[in-house]
Amino acid sequence: FFQDVLEKGARLDEHSAVDLVDQITQLFGVDPGSLPLDATMNDLEALVTFYGQLEVAAGVLGLPLADLKSRCAMERTPSCVVQEGLRTYRQDTAERKGSELTDRYLGCLAPYADITFVDKRTKENFQKASRKDPVFRSIQGRVEKARNIAALERLLADSES
Repeated sequence: FFQDVLEKGARLDEHSAVDLVDQITQLFGVDPGSLPLDATMNDLEALVTFYGQLEVAAGVLGLPLADLKSRCAMERTPSCVVQEGLRTYRQDTAERKGSELTDRYLGCLAPYADITFVDKRTKENFQKASRKDPVFRSIQGRVEKARNIAALERLLADSES
């Protein structure tokens, strides 16, 4: 995936008469009509990433990529909703922690798991996103934080009873 992004990025021509957004949509197979008129570069980045993930899934499943693109929408994919919610409603900190990306990826499991354990900062981001986004709240599974292994064991024991 990263190699593909590097190769395609190297083909961008900053001196071209073609708009940079148009170049990106062409290189990454994004239909410009699928972007709202007020779309930002963040929106385009999210769609390019999603289409990259669909491309991997299509290859693994042996399905035509065009079919997945026409049938799958980011806003209807629980893991995408969670990842976007955590990105959008994250705490505003002076610097980003290196673990934030990993926390978002792990947080995407919350709609599919009985219980997902996260750190304090990510738990607060989940709570904020739940308060602000009803779709996020409706798909979010149980998310907990545990200070230590004993607290983790208690939470797991409580969830089994």
